[in-house]
Amino acid sequence: MAVATGNEHGLFINGESVEAESGELRELIEPATGEPIGRTAMGGEADVDRAIEAARAALDGPWGKTPPNERARLLHALADAIVANRKELAELESRNVGKAISSVKAEVGGAVESFRFFASVVGTIAGRSNPIGGSLLTYSLKEPIGVCAQIVPWNYPLLMAVWKLSPALISSGIPASTRSRSPARRARAAR
Repeated sequence: MAVATGNEHGLFINGESVEAESGELRELIEPATGEPIGRTAMGGEADVDRAIEAARAALDGPWGKTPPNERARLLHALADAIVANRKELAELESRNVGKAISSVKAEVGGAVESFRFFASVVGTIAGRSNPIGGSLLTYSLKEPIGVCAQIVPWNYPLLMAVWKLSPALISSGIPASTRSRSPARRARAAR
């Protein structure tokens, strides 16, 4: 399968691809061949601040008000999109991080299952009440506490990102920033 490479990828902030504040682009090199496969914007502190600001606005705005059943539907749709593009995503991830295609195919499958799992458990995110004696009871309410940022390691960038994104998205949390050594795959997944 031929994968579109040689592209320039910006940072994905507030639903769009943007340049890094510094303007820095870094060439992505395929480890197996040493050949360039694209260029990506390198985010810095100012870019993280922009991402956090956009994520807070989304949490206080439409995403934070999205009902759980709609968030579940959207996570299932995301899983469906990954399945529909799994061959391209697996090849791109393999070329980008230098892993065997069989390993990456399993990771793509794991990503799909993670999104599906968290989409299915949204109904279990609830508070509880506990009697403490007489007519008294305590209660807990589970709700998102805000924006989260993540740094994704090099060894399992796809799965590590999805393991953090899935629960954050289903609970109406907002992931502000993902950073990994697999920016080409992240850029393709964002599209």
